[in-house]
Amino acid sequence: MRVTIGLIVMALAWQAAAAPPPPLTIPVTTKPTSRPAAKPKQAAKVMNGAVRFMVPADWEEDKRDEADKWVQFKSPDDVSTMLVLVTPQEYPIPTHKVNFIEQMKTIIINGMKKEMQAKGQEILYGPRSETDDRFLLRIHTRSKEGHVVMDSLHVYRAAGLDLLMVSSIVKTDKPAEAAPIHTMAEDTCLSIVLGKADKRPEKTNDKK
Repeated sequence: MRVTIGLIVMALAWQAAAAPPPPLTIPVTTKPTSRPAAKPKQAAKVMNGAVRFMVPADWEEDKRDEADKWVQFKSPDDVSTMLVLVTPQEYPIPTHKVNFIEQMKTIIINGMKKEMQAKGQEILYGPRSETDDRFLLRIHTRSKEGHVVMDSLHVYRAAGLDLLMVSSIVKTDKPAEAAPIHTMAEDTCLSIVLGKADKRPEKTNDKK
């Protein structure tokens, strides 16, 4: 359970460093007669290629840790951030044990509250667990620091010995503007697949 606190701290660190968002405008349109075309996506990976997933093509990689366990992306307008994190476990996560999942949920939510309070953030919503059978956990929260409102979603999946988490943070006080970004984060989490790591370059012997 200790690993989940690390996930919380990392996500909240984004919020503490958030800058005032530029103004957002949403054009008024009539209801489309057909489903909008899917936005182009690009392939991304962590864990030396053992964990692969898809992100929007116009999002840029912003940060990556040296151990290659997490990578952060930013939106073209710098209003939104997404983190993909893989935390290897010693044993498979017991996804069918209700008591374990409830304990995990409680630890994460309490950890989020303590971190936000420690940073002087005003909690506007949650942190609240929202039911979604596609994920092990789906936790949503909104907080305010200064005049900056941050709408955050954290979704978790278990895959073998890995705990997968995707977090999206949107600097906006309008839930309708955050919703499509959170949907994108959910899609990214659902797109994660595990496989073999990339082959490392073989060392060459320069001796003759």
